Amino acid sequence: MLDEVEIRDPERVYMLYPQEVAGGIGQRITIAMMLLPAPEIQIADDPTAALGVSVQAEILNLLVDQRREHKLTYIMVSHDLGVAGHMCERIAVMKDGRFAEGLGGEVMRRLEAKSPYTRHLLQSSNTSTR
Repeated sequence: MLDEVEIRDPERVYMLYPQEVAGGIGQRITIAMMLLPAPEIQIADDPTAALGVSVQAEILNLLVDQRREHKLTYIMVSHDLGVAGHMCERIAVMKDGRFAEGLGGEVMRRLEAKSPYTRHLLQSSNTSTR
């Protein structure tokens, strides 16, 4: 599984303690563990939090590849609509535990938001509304 999530030298990494593993490798290990039971649906709770931009992109691309290869469905929880837009076909924006707005298809591609809260989320993820 470590090979499948693109970890170099998996035999060495396998022998490391958790505190000896960098953030991106730790995320890859978590993804490998998630794939072991061959799930159909996975909940990804902010899978790129606390990762640098380049490592974020690598992890998101890995998740997309794994989704395709294993025919997975993700339920993604994220405060970053840019990340969600990259990963998801449909997005439900929640505010205070309630549904605020749904985005998907052409709406998400154009990043149009009706609610002020969704516009705020788009702006805070360095994405401009049109």
